[in-house]
Amino acid sequence: MSHAPLPDFGPLPAEPLTIEQAMERMDAVAVFTDMMDAVMALGPAGRRMMDGMHLLTSGSLTENEFTVLMPLIMQAWFALVPPGSAPDLRYGAMTVAFRVELERIENSRLGVDGETGDYFRDSRQPAILKVLVGGVIHIAEVEPEETRPRLDSFAIYVAALKTLVNELDFAVRR
Repeated sequence: MSHAPLPDFGPLPAEPLTIEQAMERMDAVAVFTDMMDAVMALGPAGRRMMDGMHLLTSGSLTENEFTVLMPLIMQAWFALVPPGSAPDLRYGAMTVAFRVELERIENSRLGVDGETGDYFRDSRQPAILKVLVGGVIHIAEVEPEETRPRLDSFAIYVAALKTLVNELDFAVRR
């Protein structure tokens, strides 16, 4: 392992994190200089989560698109899961939630839903989700065109990240 120890932020506060707290937690991933180190630091439960997220998005994302999503998934894990913890994620519930979130995004695009701000507010951790979505937007701006994810994949990214954030928050509070 060639990284500094991950900070232990302790248990999540009763209220959702503020944007400042979310940024501090997300910056914790900066201790990793290598993607493989980050994957190994996830531990067995985190690697199962990565496999679960891969299954969740398979058929919707290409392998390259999932690879682009991986650092954001790991950021969510390290921001919400205390080091050494192994939360038990409900993958069946995540599959249902992911489909619901994709439908909500599609309805929002078509003008069926109201404000898009509600999409973030009803997350268990709105600030974490906003920072992650900012990461999705950053990817769109910096990825070379030949490896940039398809425009349609961004809704999948957002739905997958919201599903994961909500489930991680739920699981670490049990």
